[in-house]
Amino acid sequence: MKNSIHLFSTAPDTHLNNFRPSTNMTTKICKTPVGKYKGNQGDHVVQFLGIKYASLKDRLSAPEMILRYDREIIDATLHG
Repeated sequence: MKNSIHLFSTAPDTHLNNFRPSTNMTTKICKTPVGKYKGNQGDHVVQFLGIKYASLKDRLSAPEMILRYDREIIDATLHG
């Protein structure tokens, strides 16, 4: 299907925290209502990694959606 999104792992033991972008990837900036994100682009796929979408005041509180970031461009090229 054209323009569909597929999320998959290459192996059952693959850990996303160990992800390193391929050397043939470039970066792409995507503008959203929350801010601009920098992600990895290559082979018809754009990856935005480690995006924090909510925060907690304490561990028993309800999550609060993040509506804005402190930076102009959020680096989403690596986890963490």
